[in-house]
Amino acid sequence: MDETGILEGLGSNGLVLGSSKKKIQLKKRLGSRCWTTIVECVSATGQALMPLVLFKGKDLQHQWFPEKLAYLDQWRFAATDKGWTSDAIALKWLKEVFIPGTKASKTNKRLLIVDGHGSHTTDDFMYECFDNGIFLLFLPAHASYVLQPLDVSCFSPIKAAYRRAIEAIAFLAGSNDTTPIGKATFLQCYYKARTEGLTERNIKGGWKGSGLWPVNIAKPLMSRLLLQTDPPAVPEAEALKRQLEEESDPFRTPYRSYDVKVLIAKVYAPGQVDRAARRLFWKIGRGLDAQNTTLAEAQAKIAQLEYQVYRLKPLKKQKVAQDPNERFAQIEQIVETRARLQRVLDPAPIAALTSSYEFESLCFEWQLE
Repeated sequence: MDETGILEGLGSNGLVLGSSKKKIQLKKRLGSRCWTTIVECVSATGQALMPLVLFKGKDLQHQWFPEKLAYLDQWRFAATDKGWTSDAIALKWLKEVFIPGTKASKTNKRLLIVDGHGSHTTDDFMYECFDNGIFLLFLPAHASYVLQPLDVSCFSPIKAAYRRAIEAIAFLAGSNDTTPIGKATFLQCYYKARTEGLTERNIKGGWKGSGLWPVNIAKPLMSRLLLQTDPPAVPEAEALKRQLEEESDPFRTPYRSYDVKVLIAKVYAPGQVDRAARRLFWKIGRGLDAQNTTLAEAQAKIAQLEYQVYRLKPLKKQKVAQDPNERFAQIEQIVETRARLQRVLDPAPIAALTSSYEFESLCFEWQLE
């Protein structure tokens, strides 16, 4: 299961012919720029559940839908303030779409693969899965583009087909028609794009390309979308490179007394350096070593001061990210604890028990001496 977003009137890129006297040519586009979220769910068998469409708005409006609704009878719709999913929407999708659409016997279990979105890690969502025999598997963070079957081979063809459908409507409307493409037209275009892009072949290709089914660990690790890293340097090649550099430039800048001795051995034959020259080179090497020692002491002092500054600097509070796969195993205990606490704090039983007492039984006498 995964979500994707589409701008209602955004079509494909194209060429614009205009006057050469203008630096910028504007292309008129039909439609608004409202963000709409679609929740899709596919299985390894190549099947897809009914989508959930989330419009931006307070409530659903009847004018958002086309006149003929027969092809949308299995779809689900909702409205949110920003057009994004939420905890309540995710729980509603689980109860009304996934659980009824993937009916299984009591002995068979189901596996739901989701990303680490906050709406998937709530207590209610996880307990609903636990109570219905659904195992949750959370994908690693920032890895859905290589591990999520919908991202691998489904959403891209759907969006490409949707942009083509929008461009076709824009062509039929004409270049002078700037009437906004509403949500009804969006549903018609997305239905057509979903029919073209969310095919059994693409769904199975997404599962295979992500390595989830058939299981293939090498698939995501060898994906071209991963960051390319340079191969480790071969020690023999590095040694040969240094040798070539030394041969091309024998007079390398000395940084220590040992480098000075190496330069003397390359320039002078043994016994050709007189006493004064040897003393001069010795003093130069000694000065280099002294400077290196001073520099090392200064670097150590700087490192100490930086560490002291780090210790004195106030640290920002940040919640530790918990692995939701580990948290799912404890969801039953969490819900039981919450219910038990709710029963203890429920005011109705306490008020009923207090009202049953007689007033005289609550009166006491004390005699102070």
